[in-house]
Amino acid sequence: MHKPVPRFDIEQPWGYFSPRGWRNLLINLCRCLNPRLRFSYRLSLWLRSPIKHNTRHPLDVLVWGLRLRLLPRGNISETKMLFTPEIFDPEELVWLASYLGPEAVFVDVGANAGAYSWFMCSQFGENIRIIAVEPDPEMRRRLAFNLSTNGIHNIEVCPVALSDTQGEAVLQLCEDQRGQNALVDQASAIGQTITVPVDTLANLFATRNVDRIDALKIDIEGHEVRALGHFFSHAPASLWPRALVTEFKPETGADILRIMEGAGYRRARITKLNWLFERAAA
Repeated sequence: MHKPVPRFDIEQPWGYFSPRGWRNLLINLCRCLNPRLRFSYRLSLWLRSPIKHNTRHPLDVLVWGLRLRLLPRGNISETKMLFTPEIFDPEELVWLASYLGPEAVFVDVGANAGAYSWFMCSQFGENIRIIAVEPDPEMRRRLAFNLSTNGIHNIEVCPVALSDTQGEAVLQLCEDQRGQNALVDQASAIGQTITVPVDTLANLFATRNVDRIDALKIDIEGHEVRALGHFFSHAPASLWPRALVTEFKPETGADILRIMEGAGYRRARITKLNWLFERAAA
């Protein structure tokens, strides 16, 4: 039986849950691992296990120079930021950042705990505009706490899911792995669900007065095809991002590649979970 996921406390100030003693030691050991060594991630799994399974509260840590409150389990994204931020999608993050600079616009679709947004903010501060799209109210609650803690004002959190239509849809929640929340048909829903507003990328940008996008990351659990297909069919080419990172799955890969190549993008790199596309004219 899985232990319940700890509650994300927003009442106590940051620092109240700072790791101490053996927890602090194990976290520091995880962060000392060389991300270039193949066995580093496996070793980190072993080192972090006692904390994950014996901690009933969030932990307050510095990540990329930011003061973040993170849960030790229940969300892979938070767990990676907590224990091994240097191993968190390093190729994707550095590559996307290379397309950003002063006055740039970065879009984080499927923001989850905000890892991509936090990294870009740590690199460019208030000099860029960040739009984080996250439909799950619980994850937005966590984002809001960390935004307030750091006094960050240039990350705009959009409370919608993205697809190829506007209206409402069913979001299936995965309590034990919050990063696997996904839009589903009501008939196929299993477990806890909530109804969330749905928008298209083109309309979202229009309502947010976005007139350029320098880089975009999208990870929405298999719904990338519908969101990207609609965007490149309806948004003006002047709005198309210079660089785009998308998660792919065996069942969505062929369609994503067709959409991106049809829009004039080339696949620059392939990582374990993501495809990195750059616009041919960039």
